[in-house]
Amino acid sequence: MQSGFGPIRTAGNSGFTLIELVTVIVLISIVAVIGGGFMFRAADSYHDSVSRSQLIQQGRQAIERITRELRIAVPASIRVSTNNLCIEWLPAIGGASYLVAVADQSNGAAATTSIDTAPLILGSGSARYVSVGALASAELYGVNPASLALYGNLDTSAIPNVLSLASAKQFLRNSSNRRLFLAEHPKQICVANGRLTLHENYTSTGSYPSSAALDGTPPNAGVLLAHGVLLTAELPFALTSGTEARNTIVRMELPFSKNNERVVLRHQVMVRNVP
Repeated sequence: MQSGFGPIRTAGNSGFTLIELVTVIVLISIVAVIGGGFMFRAADSYHDSVSRSQLIQQGRQAIERITRELRIAVPASIRVSTNNLCIEWLPAIGGASYLVAVADQSNGAAATTSIDTAPLILGSGSARYVSVGALASAELYGVNPASLALYGNLDTSAIPNVLSLASAKQFLRNSSNRRLFLAEHPKQICVANGRLTLHENYTSTGSYPSSAALDGTPPNAGVLLAHGVLLTAELPFALTSGTEARNTIVRMELPFSKNNERVVLRHQVMVRNVP
């Protein structure tokens, strides 16, 4: 005899009812959805973390490269474009003390073609220019800049060494420390079209650095330092010019983007400005 609406379970009738099976399936589905959502969120979080880590690593490498380049800039040679997208400088490949004051506008000495120096060893690169006493970038760029001369050659066979200029030069001023710097062609780093690019060797041999070269489009294609540099309101490069008693400060604000992740790295570089 039966009572109620369900079957009486006996030793030979020990299965599950349809309601029990449906209930179990529903519970398992709920657990699977919750667990799957958690796993997807964990996977997304891991992916985002990896993307951010890659962006930070890429940004740090680019900033480290820029920092190393700027730290060997000729004093007062760093300048930034009016739109803050490019930074340019003259890389120093050597420096030395000179022994006798050079001809300048203050002492009125006749323009000279040679300078006696302490032993001078050139680093890597090709010497193109000689800088003496520069206090502003305007003195180092353009036609016949006031604090820059074209390099001729260097005689190290005797002491003092003799540094010859390509043509006679009367500098604007002497260096307060009687230091001169030898430089190669200018370099420039720009942000354009989502790329951070290094441009170099874009000034013709035998000429002065152009006063109009800082525009982000030197003749050569440049070397890619980083991609995914997508600007919103950032100013990639800013400059606080130094004086004879204060170093130059370069501020960088570079955004890096990848896979919907975005990080902005800010960094400051102090560059010596004592000529």
